[in-house]
Amino acid sequence: MLAQVKPNARLLTQAMKFALLILLGGINQVARAQVPGEVIHIDPTGTSHPFPHYWERMFGSGRAILSLRASYRDDLRMLKASTGAQYIRFHAIFHDEIGLYNEDNAGTPIYNFSYVDQIYDGLLAEGVRPFVELSFMPAKLSAQPPVVHSFWYKPIVSPPKDWAKWDDLISHFARHLIERYGIEEVSQWYFEVWNEPNLDFWAGDPKE
Repeated sequence: MLAQVKPNARLLTQAMKFALLILLGGINQVARAQVPGEVIHIDPTGTSHPFPHYWERMFGSGRAILSLRASYRDDLRMLKASTGAQYIRFHAIFHDEIGLYNEDNAGTPIYNFSYVDQIYDGLLAEGVRPFVELSFMPAKLSAQPPVVHSFWYKPIVSPPKDWAKWDDLISHFARHLIERYGIEEVSQWYFEVWNEPNLDFWAGDPKE
């Protein structure tokens, strides 16, 4: 007659852990066999140089129209003197409060660069260059009904009603900057197409 043997719970747990380690070890070996090796060589005697702090070169500052205030210019002057900032980035250079874009009764675009020039002239006069964010959508160019973001100044985050007119806006904007400031100056600026299109700052498709 065979006696019934009750398994020792502690031994059983240790055995399961051991088996799991063997299994994971085998998986790791297979994974290592499938991934090509990479060797990194470090020369401790090589020439060193300071790590560039790119994030210290630019500051964000709300929306574009604020830069026309005397208090903003005073703060910008102080910022430049104390930090050596090289670029300023802000939202809404195409917002209706800038007055860049309009259309006549026939739907023909009308461009007015008066405030745009004052904004960028002011930055350059203080030795700071713009990091240009191409946004948000002018009301007359927006798809209808317009999608308005929850920011208190109500930027329109809709796609354009006519992509050809959007292309025309960007082309006129870029040409005007080059004609006013020169290609050598503008080529040192940074440009981005929109602000965080993967979030609710963009109501069109694709999302990013």
